[in-house]
Amino acid sequence: MRTLICNLLLVFLGVCAVNAQKSLSFKEHTHAAEKALTENNFYDVGFHSEAAWTLKPKHFEILKNAADAYLMARDYMKAAELYQILLGDNKFADTRLNYARALQQSGQYDEALPEFLQYSSTYNGADREQILDKIESYVEGSTKGIVQTEQAKTSTNNPKLMHLNFNSAKNEVNPFFFNDDIMYFSVQTPRDTMIVRSQYSNEDWSAPTEVPALRNLVPNRAILNGNFVNNGNDFYFSAPENIVKNKRTTKSIYLYHVQKTASGWSVPEKLGERINIEGGISTQPFVFKKYDQEWMFFASNRPGGRGGMDIWWTKRPLNSPVSDFEAPQNCGSIINTDGDEVTPFYDIKLGELYFSSNGRPTLGGLDIFKSKGFTNKWYAPENLGMPFNSSADDMNYVQSQDETQSYFVSNRMLGAEKLNTLDDDIYSVALNAETKYELKGIVQSAENRATLRIARVTLFEKLEKEKTRKLLVSTMCTDGIFNFTVFPNKQYILEIEADSFIRQSQNIAINYDQMTYNISVPLERSKIPDVVANLPITNTPDIHFVSNDSALLVAQTSKPTQEKKQSSAGKNINSKLSYRVQVLAYETPDYNSQRRLQRVEDMGEFDTERATVNGKTYTRVLLKQQNTYTEAISVLKKVKSRALSDAFIVRYENGLRADK
Repeated sequence: MRTLICNLLLVFLGVCAVNAQKSLSFKEHTHAAEKALTENNFYDVGFHSEAAWTLKPKHFEILKNAADAYLMARDYMKAAELYQILLGDNKFADTRLNYARALQQSGQYDEALPEFLQYSSTYNGADREQILDKIESYVEGSTKGIVQTEQAKTSTNNPKLMHLNFNSAKNEVNPFFFNDDIMYFSVQTPRDTMIVRSQYSNEDWSAPTEVPALRNLVPNRAILNGNFVNNGNDFYFSAPENIVKNKRTTKSIYLYHVQKTASGWSVPEKLGERINIEGGISTQPFVFKKYDQEWMFFASNRPGGRGGMDIWWTKRPLNSPVSDFEAPQNCGSIINTDGDEVTPFYDIKLGELYFSSNGRPTLGGLDIFKSKGFTNKWYAPENLGMPFNSSADDMNYVQSQDETQSYFVSNRMLGAEKLNTLDDDIYSVALNAETKYELKGIVQSAENRATLRIARVTLFEKLEKEKTRKLLVSTMCTDGIFNFTVFPNKQYILEIEADSFIRQSQNIAINYDQMTYNISVPLERSKIPDVVANLPITNTPDIHFVSNDSALLVAQTSKPTQEKKQSSAGKNINSKLSYRVQVLAYETPDYNSQRRLQRVEDMGEFDTERATVNGKTYTRVLLKQQNTYTEAISVLKKVKSRALSDAFIVRYENGLRADK
């Protein structure tokens, strides 16, 4: 019945939209789009811009505005439709990239992949290297999306949309629990946010009701999200505040604390300047007790982060005032990227941090990740994959206290129950403890049996009848350890690769009589030099690449004068000249340097040099020696064609570096 009503409403709204487009003039539509933009109502911006374009179809810049607005409004299919019209217009350089992103986020992975690859092959902007890294991430996420979409077709543990009265055309976000039977969450519209409450009884959740006591905590300001602690006697939350200075309004989001008293909640106390930054965002608190301390993870765009929103942590002694929270510390580059990391949830028993990110390979938009560790020591985050993640945005992961259910927020479509991606709803997935067959292993160096800190492990199912193989999962493992769920009476192929080592494959048969398979995989070294082997994985490296204006480290690529006998003092008239191409130089090796070197690994052996400049020690990585400058120029052109634009030629005399 609800589906029928939704369909009828969509038809009705479609008729109204057509009539609206016909009844307004071009100027009226453009003014309406401008007004909607000031209100951050991106769907209306797209609607009115598209309508204006239909009246004057030569104005493709208006169509571009419509497509961009629909993408911001998360109407991915509509955005893809409009971007496709613009593909032939070279004035809009980012159209193909946005078209591919819209396809990916609407779940059209097969169509998105060739668009990403075509854009990467034709883009020649100054930031080509950074764009290639982003596209590599998009391609990896889309490839995983294809595989996991097929696997999801046979899965029995699919996400469920919460009670039909629970979710609406508004945004239902930020769920948090008082206990397993009482859930609070935020209902957001462009003009308002309110906290509501729902109770579980008779195997279902009740229709949500507003909580006036929480709405009135901070007069004239909405509570965006929160977290109960100390058996519900303490409540941490965030609320927006507008600060007017010199007739300019700055929007901030601050963290607050209230305590339950005999007469209700205490007066809200804004956490101190250590936590809240004027003009900044501090939000989504998750507070818990550990080691006789009260700890808090939260999301913030405060200075000192990796970019965008980051996850931060702070602590204070139990029973001390909230003003005693220490200065927050960033969770570091293992967790945070130059994208957004938001909605932290910490599983105290397992020591695992759950959060959402769009700064690493995802199935589309924000995906939910988990990482084992604490404060600033973490293992590489693991993408939870489907059913928790989708091609749309997925965030706000939480667990029930009895650990039987997980809840999260997504704007994904779900069959006939949810027909668009315009709003967020709350979903649930059962946390099963079924019997598993496990394939565990460790990746080591064959040379000394040392465990490799990072390796990519890919698992295929071997299909005998088709004489082929099916990709199941491909993942980066930290500390050389991997663990896959497998099924008995099946044949698998395991492929292992690590930078500086030769790829290896193994055939593995799983039988019913053994539930856990432990294997060791020794890898032989390849051509990449030892100095960049065993590097930590991070999407936001601390690497400092040498640039062309660092005169002490980078030699300018200019053709040298012809060799002549010189009589000046200190010159060897018979000095032998040779040349090398320097690929990169770094202060601290990291994952990004590995990826750069992979692009030229097939061009021969590497050499490394160490150089100390202004008290800092750098490692230079160079290709093999060339006897003539002409040969070196040929090698340099090939290196630069692989998006290593800062490579250059270095001159050597008698084996010693002559260019500083």
